[in-house]
Amino acid sequence: MPNKKNAETIPLRSPSEKKKSESVVQPKADSTDQLLQSCQKMLEENLMLSRKIKRHITMMAVASYIKLFLILLPVILGFIFLPPIFKQVSGQYQELLGIGNSSSQGGLKNVSPDVLSEFIKSLK
Repeated sequence: MPNKKNAETIPLRSPSEKKKSESVVQPKADSTDQLLQSCQKMLEENLMLSRKIKRHITMMAVASYIKLFLILLPVILGFIFLPPIFKQVSGQYQELLGIGNSSSQGGLKNVSPDVLSEFIKSLK
């Protein structure tokens, strides 16, 4: 239990009510000019910093688009150019093994040297 002798009562006031001692002090004319000059300097510095931040954010956005382009470009080009190459290599491989549309069923025994040399060149 708090000691009632040492406890202070805090009066409840609305924010609009002020004490007489809480009145606003009017600054002098000299301090007003100095205050305006310091505010002007701070505003100029704030403007300079906000321009730097805006430029930095813009460059970050451009860099992210460049990164995305550099990642997606090889994938797209791979989808475009690799299927014909895979078809050609798989066709040569099927001819080598005798699996494809060829009429010979001998496997590697009936492979012509020309087909074998083409297959080796395509691997290099």
